[in-house]
Amino acid sequence: MNFSKLVCLPRRLDPDQARLVTDKTRKLYQTALDNFVEWLTKHSKNPASPGEIDCMIVEYKNQTMLARHKLSYTIAALEFFFPQLRRELVWARRVAEGTIVAHHTQHTVPITSLVTSFYGCSMASAGRPSLGLGMILQQLVGLRPKELLKLRKRDVMTPDFGNGQFIFRLGAGTGTKSKREQAAMLDPSIFPQTALALTQLMALKEDDEYLFDYSYYQYHESIQGISDHYGIRFKVTPHSGRAGFATERVAQGEPADKVRSAGRWLSESSFRTYLDVVMASQVSVFMSMAVHKEAMIFTAANLALYLNPSTFSAELHAASGVRARSCFRALRASGPGAPRSRAPAADAEGKEIKGRFASASKGKGFVSGGVSAPAARGGRGSDSRSGAKGKGRGESGSAKLKQR
Repeated sequence: MNFSKLVCLPRRLDPDQARLVTDKTRKLYQTALDNFVEWLTKHSKNPASPGEIDCMIVEYKNQTMLARHKLSYTIAALEFFFPQLRRELVWARRVAEGTIVAHHTQHTVPITSLVTSFYGCSMASAGRPSLGLGMILQQLVGLRPKELLKLRKRDVMTPDFGNGQFIFRLGAGTGTKSKREQAAMLDPSIFPQTALALTQLMALKEDDEYLFDYSYYQYHESIQGISDHYGIRFKVTPHSGRAGFATERVAQGEPADKVRSAGRWLSESSFRTYLDVVMASQVSVFMSMAVHKEAMIFTAANLALYLNPSTFSAELHAASGVRARSCFRALRASGPGAPRSRAPAADAEGKEIKGRFASASKGKGFVSGGVSAPAARGGRGSDSRSGAKGKGRGESGSAKLKQR
């Protein structure tokens, strides 16, 4: 089989074959194949059999110092566009496996709900409260970053229609590998503050609008800005919340198979790469020492000071230049400052929503006039599973977080 004849096969993909991959993946395959063919042409190489093509891939990798992921794309591209090569590129696949073994994998750093609340409130102080709420929500229900950023108002079923819980439709309009939409759920009785903030944000959005209208780059930039500002040396990323979701639940004794199902991991191996109880503990200890534990406890117990209709409205009506600014530049040197307005307690709609979630949580969450005592102590109603205790800590944290 002459390669020059092989590449002269019909240039149009069969429509059914094209459906096997997304348009984005197909373009990556096309680029990888074009680069390989260009190298063959430049060096006047014309492999005449699958075995020779196999050898040429390895030589191509060695001469061009091909990166690990590009080698994998080259092999996958050849097998996709020329199915007759499947199971024929034995040596190239073995070499690719060797590059994976030699590659040092940087696992995602997991963050607990307490740390996530601090990051979320810091984002709110920097003018991005909806993104801060999104980060908190992601850690509580295990959303992938893309799933979070693609959520529209119409994709969320409220507790009135969702069997007492918020139900998030994932993959709406695109489908999944299981040929069904996937879903994640948030229980308002366990996380009343997050549920309240989500309801208030949804009230300001149209059905077709994104709830968290930011790009992945802006999400990453906000997290990195906060980490740089506070000198946090751990590499927290947009995937850290999902890793924290799995790690924190397993550390609390929840069965791993149940956590894996809730987080929608298809394989056991991919799920295990997100689990790192030791690293999660190290991050929490470092944050407690460097940023003050009282500040984290305060933000977890008082999300309404940062995530409320006033801050959401200000964000929606802000000028584009304000929204695009660097997150860490907007952070105050004293840490995240409490917003001046407590809008949830001021308007009638906020009181009505607050009462509904207070009754749903049987008095463990919001009560009239502010956060209840269990929430202020970092209890379950504070959306924090840390179980922090100690009177007076909320007051101390408040003093540290006042605006200048």
